[in-house]
Amino acid sequence: MFKNRKEAGKILARSLEKTGTKADTVVASTRSGLKVAEKVSKELGLPHTAVMSKKLKAGEKGPVFGAVAQEGTIWLEDRVIEEFTIDRGKVQRMAEKARRKLAGQVKALDRVERRDLKGENILLVTDGISSGARTSASLGACMKKGIDHSTVATPFMSRHVQEKLSDLADEVHEIRKPRFVASVEDGYVSKQNQRTVT
Repeated sequence: MFKNRKEAGKILARSLEKTGTKADTVVASTRSGLKVAEKVSKELGLPHTAVMSKKLKAGEKGPVFGAVAQEGTIWLEDRVIEEFTIDRGKVQRMAEKARRKLAGQVKALDRVERRDLKGENILLVTDGISSGARTSASLGACMKKGIDHSTVATPFMSRHVQEKLSDLADEVHEIRKPRFVASVEDGYVSKQNQRTVT
């Protein structure tokens, strides 16, 4: 476990330096991961921005079946949608509702500089990954902006998600790879106000 997100960001930055990972910009993909991204940005001397995303979930305790990024990019887990027979019309309505809510949250992030990512090598940073839904949606949104290269970097992610993200990103970098991650909050001694699934 990490003490807090700042510590995780510092350790992640050191790990990225050791592997010689190169990037132009650090991109945060979740609000809870912003502290990690800011620390990585500071340690590596890189500018940072955010391409936020919000998970789509079938009920309060239901499975995560996708996510929507702030500019409308939707990532869906078709296997989960089919397994739980989630209506496609409902999926679209939930995605639109999540996008509107996300737009309000993004406006509140006044400390985040907006950047044109076209042609850049990005370091997509989050505080941990369990389902991979939000990370996938944010990565898709970055690809639409015309990035040249993507590295997903996180303090920890589950093994099966690492394999899935390896098909989407050019590189995937994690410090720890447990067999299963139920909640990102479980990776920290200092808990935030709510449990996070990214």
